[in-house]
Amino acid sequence: MIRGLGPSFFEKLVCDRLHAMGYGVERIGSSTFQKDGGVDIIAWSQSSLIPCLIAVQVKHSALSKIGLAPIRDLSGVVQARGFNAGLLVTNTTFTPDARWFAEQHPLLLQLRDIEDLRRWLRNEFLREQEWRSLPREIQLCPGVYVKLP
Repeated sequence: MIRGLGPSFFEKLVCDRLHAMGYGVERIGSSTFQKDGGVDIIAWSQSSLIPCLIAVQVKHSALSKIGLAPIRDLSGVVQARGFNAGLLVTNTTFTPDARWFAEQHPLLLQLRDIEDLRRWLRNEFLREQEWRSLPREIQLCPGVYVKLP
């Protein structure tokens, strides 16, 4: 079902799911093929005490996995344009190289694939899968480590 959606409808679906999670959303451009600067959706937390602006890139693919190039592009946009984080959502999956790159930047980049979308459609948003990219410990300064639960 999800793979059969057209690119424009797929973007609208991602907007709907982000909104259901409590984010404000603004779709960039009026069509999927309009120039958007590498950002399809801007999302922001509506309930957080700390403002967070997220650049969302939606990649609709008929067959292939999403490779490294779109993740690198999103990383550049996030860092250059003042976003707090980037989220790349696809109706397929990601290559190992793409996943590795995102894992090297866990607080800056998040990847969500078709399995995540299926959970989102069941309104399962904050499960253990959403926390998978957070580190197990953080080094605050030389010799000071904090283990996270």
